[in-house]
Amino acid sequence: MSTSPSPVMFQPPPPTQPGGFVRTPPPSSWPLALGIVAIIFGGGGLLVGCFGAAGLLFMDKVVELVEDSPGMTELTTASLQAATQHKGLQLGLTGLGLILSLMLLLAGIGMLSRKRSSRTLSLAWSAMKMLFVPVHAGVAYYVGAPQLEAMQQDPNMAQLPQGFIQGALIGQTVFMVAWGWALPVFLLIWLNRAKIRAEVAAWTA
Repeated sequence: MSTSPSPVMFQPPPPTQPGGFVRTPPPSSWPLALGIVAIIFGGGGLLVGCFGAAGLLFMDKVVELVEDSPGMTELTTASLQAATQHKGLQLGLTGLGLILSLMLLLAGIGMLSRKRSSRTLSLAWSAMKMLFVPVHAGVAYYVGAPQLEAMQQDPNMAQLPQGFIQGALIGQTVFMVAWGWALPVFLLIWLNRAKIRAEVAAWTA
């Protein structure tokens, strides 16, 4: 009994001409840049906030040491005492600042890893930061006013133009708001661009 040969599958000849080269676009570099900036500002904010909280906690001890130190003027003591009048309010704001710094640090780490959650965290941080900055600046002005009143009694300050110290405090407040809003405003604009949203949507969760 004979068996029929199995059919031979037709295989096309290999191509003799090179095909078109498909160029793969390189990954975008903005997540690296924004991630590094967020980590620097977030980590720096945590460090400064921790030192600031420690300084506020030990401020009473510092005032006691200054009061007992020889050669300290009444104006210096009054200025330090004015700084401790609103310690609880300052500690509360410092705690909120630490939370915001931690959020920014985590957002930066997620941005470097190209995590979709980093965009959501960055937008949440930006909105909260824009609310926090004017409150912080206003409290700084309110707390600094009594210290200014004590400083204005110093005869050495009489050489300064009238209103100079008050103007410097107002300028400091305006600068705090402008500087504090710079990064969150940029993130709100950049991360809401259609092209950026589409790119982030393809990242891992």
